[in-house]
Amino acid sequence: YAVEASLMAPKARGLIGCNRLDSVVEVVHSELENLPRGSIPALGVDVLISEPMGSVLLSERMIESYITARELYLKPNGRMLPGDGTIFIPPCERPSYHTDVLQKAQFWRQTEFHGVDLSGMEPEAIRDGLAQPVVDHVPPRCLLSQPASHFIDFHTAVSYTHLTLPTKRIV
Repeated sequence: YAVEASLMAPKARGLIGCNRLDSVVEVVHSELENLPRGSIPALGVDVLISEPMGSVLLSERMIESYITARELYLKPNGRMLPGDGTIFIPPCERPSYHTDVLQKAQFWRQTEFHGVDLSGMEPEAIRDGLAQPVVDHVPPRCLLSQPASHFIDFHTAVSYTHLTLPTKRIV
């Protein structure tokens, strides 16, 4: 079975047909969470293949779908591809990022926005903006220390709602 929510499902069907695998792989065009009951036999899948990575591995919450698929459909001793992932988060200092956040926060500096004073939200907008992870190329000169890391084994993982990674600053 291949469960695919996007418009890749018909393309996958086409590829499967071209390779004469129609009798081996059935494409189900659905989100896993909305999969019609009985579409796939419980614990009837030998291998789960997924792209469960959101930015910073967890932020798009795609891992929950992968864990759900594992719990509902993966046979005992089945394989998961990928089977694990590691988050690496290095603290960094990028002056250009700081400048970008400050420029975006200027919106909240307005004291007369259609009759509403927004200025009280500016400090929070700056704080929230600077608290966001940078999912981008970071030049090595901007790194402040070695990255903190967290390994996740998808075969045993449970839901992630909070994760703390300790870091050390190099002075």
